Amino acid sequence: MLVGIGCHVELVGKKGEHQRIATTPHAQEGYRLNDARLDPSNRLWVGLMYEGATVGLKLSVSS
Repeated sequence: MLVGIGCHVELVGKKGEHQRIATTPHAQEGYRLNDARLDPSNRLWVGLMYEGATVGLKLSVSS
């Protein structure tokens, strides 16, 4: 089973042992992995989120 722990992806074995297999390139304090999916080519895509974000945060994009 693959799990996200902080900014790391780890493989958890049947006996509960953990093996780190990836770390996000921008891993830093206050960020953690979010949702993940496999694409049609079986590549793992993982979201990274800032834990300090507040509800209702509004971003402005200028064109």
